[in-house]
Amino acid sequence: MNRNKPQESQSGLPFDSIKVIAKKNRAVAAFLAHTHVLEIIEDHQVMWVEAPNEAAQTAVVKRLRRQLSYYCGGWIGFETFVHGTVALPATPIFGASLMVIGLTLIWLLRLQR
Repeated sequence: MNRNKPQESQSGLPFDSIKVIAKKNRAVAAFLAHTHVLEIIEDHQVMWVEAPNEAAQTAVVKRLRRQLSYYCGGWIGFETFVHGTVALPATPIFGASLMVIGLTLIWLLRLQR
């Protein structure tokens, strides 16, 4: 194993480790398939293979990382908002603050795109 090479070139395709984890665990596979994360990864892996040079491959990996971070951040914002909605009747200040935090996160991510 050459420690100077980036991890993508050692393991094959970029983010292939996520697909390996999904193959080993049915719950993870079901969640990633339901949220279309596996589809996003596979699409970017095809673009990575078809890239004409190393600079284009690096750009594809950067785009994939950015897209997954936006996706995960939006999902976290939505879940925070939903938990705030559920907590609102019992503890109004806590529930409302969670709703505001969730909406703010979603709004900030929309501005970044």
